[in-house]
Amino acid sequence: MALEAAGLECERRVWTKENIITEIKQRFKANESLSSGNRANINLAAAAVRHFGSWTNALTAAGVASKSRKQR
Repeated sequence: MALEAAGLECERRVWTKENIITEIKQRFKANESLSSGNRANINLAAAAVRHFGSWTNALTAAGVASKSRKQR
């Protein structure tokens, strides 16, 4: 990887159901986009699909109602 070649370490985030839910709740509370298509949510959405089967299931697990999701 380019980062390693430059002498920098690349940290991979380890996603769990718990930290996915926490991240969704933090983004909701901060009034940030909860659109799975938003570039800021790409890694979170991919992890949500792996752990919950879908982005919608992850939002439901986090207690975020679909009608209250902010779309950007």
